[in-house]
Amino acid sequence: MSIFKGHLKIIVLKILEKKELCGYELISEIEKETGWKPSFGSIYPLLSNLNKNALVEIKKQGKTKKYSLTKKGKSFLADMIARKNEILEKIMENVKLFDVVCGTAHSKHVLPMLDEIKRGKTTPPVYLEPEMTHFGHLMFKIIFEKDKEKIKKTKKFLSEFNKKVYGLVNQ
Repeated sequence: MSIFKGHLKIIVLKILEKKELCGYELISEIEKETGWKPSFGSIYPLLSNLNKNALVEIKKQGKTKKYSLTKKGKSFLADMIARKNEILEKIMENVKLFDVVCGTAHSKHVLPMLDEIKRGKTTPPVYLEPEMTHFGHLMFKIIFEKDKEKIKKTKKFLSEFNKKVYGLVNQ
């Protein structure tokens, strides 16, 4: 689930901003918030690096190490969130422009999700991962191959699929 692996640093900082945690508790908290469970092999090297860069500090409590955000870590996180919001604003503008130029209505679905992320959701919903990501890749592959027979079959499949999902939504 690459969307989270690429953003693990900011997820860790956001969680540690709220409370001091040991590595195991941090993994559990990430899983609770995102539905994705990072490995110990990705968390502990990251925590070590964050400590080396003075973004987190370590307090030993017996055999347990508790990690918390430093003042520098809080400032770094605030800068990252500001940058994320700038990027999201540009994406939102492009989605709206895409609708105008292409005559589509994708923004009514995409903009609310982007707005939720902007307002502080750690990550997009992951309930359909990795299936949804894989599906998206396959759809783009079919579109860019420009094989008329595959496109025709895909349209038929999508029509049937949409009816089934519509039935689920309206149960």
